[in-house]
Amino acid sequence: MNEKGIEGLNWGAFLIAPFWGVGNRVPKAFLVFIPIFGVFYSFVLLFKGNEWAWESRSWRDVDHFKKAQRYWAIGGLLFWVIAFTLGNSLFFENWFFRGTFNKIPVQIAIEAVGSNPQIQEMFGTQLSTRDISGTFKDLGPTGSADFVFRFDARNKSGIVYSRMTKELNEWSFESLTVKDFQTRELIKIK
Repeated sequence: MNEKGIEGLNWGAFLIAPFWGVGNRVPKAFLVFIPIFGVFYSFVLLFKGNEWAWESRSWRDVDHFKKAQRYWAIGGLLFWVIAFTLGNSLFFENWFFRGTFNKIPVQIAIEAVGSNPQIQEMFGTQLSTRDISGTFKDLGPTGSADFVFRFDARNKSGIVYSRMTKELNEWSFESLTVKDFQTRELIKIK
């Protein structure tokens, strides 16, 4: 290291090594992609990043260098905050839809489909439900639910389309239709 004042930790190199490596012309930053080794190499970048970035480019002065590296650190922090936020929102959205099996409209629809004699004749009484999607609005005494879900039974499968409303805390069907995937037959239950 030729210049005084560039010592210290390089958080940009540590947090977003590949991007930092391209921006600072330090190709060895890509070694972080080597499994297991890359975790340890991130710490090497944290401690040696300033030296390598200083040597790989020509900088106007130390202040210009420090300012650029500070922007990389801020960018790295923002990258991980955004990634964490998006990751959590996707996790909780997925968690929410997995929890829809416990929602009252879905339970009512599953019971109505499973107890229908025509469905029992075609599919049997053991229905395995999955892939629920739709919109659920429960506003206390009122609400609505428009959703679909797939089910499997006896080597056959189908899909249920349901529209329900809630008035005075009671859910009722506007429509409930089952489609057999093999025959393409539509069975209107409600």
